[in-house]
Amino acid sequence: MTENSAAQNGETPSTPASPKIGTERAASSPIAPIETTQFPSSTLAADGVAKRRGIGTGGIVTIVAGSVIVLGLMVWALISLMSSFFGVVGDVVSGLPEEIVGTDDSGVERLMAGQPGSPYAQQPLECDGPCFVEDDVAATVLDDSVFDTLGIAVSGEGWTPSSSARADDVFRYAKEDWVTYEGAPDSCFVTYPFGPVSYAYGSDENVPADPIHETVYKTDKKEYSMVQQSVRVFESTIAASTHMSTVATSVEGCANYQIGLGADLWSADVTAPPALDVPDSVAAVGWVENGRYYRYFSFDIQRGNLVVRTLIGTDTVSEKRVRDFMENVAENLSTLEPSGTVVT
Repeated sequence: MTENSAAQNGETPSTPASPKIGTERAASSPIAPIETTQFPSSTLAADGVAKRRGIGTGGIVTIVAGSVIVLGLMVWALISLMSSFFGVVGDVVSGLPEEIVGTDDSGVERLMAGQPGSPYAQQPLECDGPCFVEDDVAATVLDDSVFDTLGIAVSGEGWTPSSSARADDVFRYAKEDWVTYEGAPDSCFVTYPFGPVSYAYGSDENVPADPIHETVYKTDKKEYSMVQQSVRVFESTIAASTHMSTVATSVEGCANYQIGLGADLWSADVTAPPALDVPDSVAAVGWVENGRYYRYFSFDIQRGNLVVRTLIGTDTVSEKRVRDFMENVAENLSTLEPSGTVVT
């Protein structure tokens, strides 16, 4: 049963949990680990729907049902109380938390509007050879306090034993799962790989074996929201910039997609978010997947030959808090000291 049919029938699904589609194969995946720094609190997802759909559909319906009732009662009580004493309902509405101001008819926060960001940094970091190496990846991880502010701060585990993989393997497994779980249309395939990989579904390119590391996987206390970060070390700044441009162009060509079978069906509208406020040496592009009861925010943030992909799945965290978090990622990336020799 899909989340939509469950909601229409008034059923209360079980406690949410990460769906396990594809995890049996992923757990024994032959992705070759890279001899480099490992991050013990996280693992890398090379499966498909399990990676992408971090929260079970039954949990989403539970969230919606409970949230609508509780939130509706709280708002009604607040407005009634303030109206009685002060007669200023308008002031009350304007003073509500931003998470529930500017919602559509279903009560879901409307997405922000604006021009997408440029895939190119204003002052790109150029080096004689790679600017960054794998030893620099760990420095991209933000302090725990930043995750506390986001509201998604409980460390968890991904879906495969290793926290490192290669871009060619990530691409290959994403293609396999796209077919297995009937992803469509193929023009939206770029939204599917868990790491910074932007090759078209039908591409026959020789995908390089760039290392990709999953550095963060966290949830909120009830496991309704999640944040996952992975970092790809490209061979050059030019290669990383080409990736960013391809992501931006591909997102323009994807309006809606669906993937998954039965209760794990995911269907979403895809839009490019407004530009982030990032330092001059950093570029940021991304997309938002807007489902009926849930959203995924994905951003690729680049400096030099490093690209940090952040995926946030939530039905409770406001877009402003997501954007503030992403801008923290960009600011931190701008402060990293390159291992290579910078060309001025």
